[in-house]
Amino acid sequence: MKYYLKEFKRKENFIIQLEKYSKVNNHKRMKVKLKGMSPVQYRIHALQAAKKLYLTFWGNFILKYQQLCECFIFSLSLYKGCQKLRMIYMLEKIVV
Repeated sequence: MKYYLKEFKRKENFIIQLEKYSKVNNHKRMKVKLKGMSPVQYRIHALQAAKKLYLTFWGNFILKYQQLCECFIFSLSLYKGCQKLRMIYMLEKIVV
């Protein structure tokens, strides 16, 4: 079996060499294009960055939703308070 100018007598030797090449290529080879990281390191880095961005987005969304709910509840309590004051005012007018 011949592969890139190397001749392998057995299929197992070819597979072993291919696995070694793949390991070096993916774990040890640094690339400027990947910010000086190996492909595996870059994938891990990109995944962590995406996870952080995702959590930040949903964290901010949930925080804004909670603030909106609190504001609505506060507004509702003010509205009910005004209704009570109006009712008391109307009752005082009737009694007097």
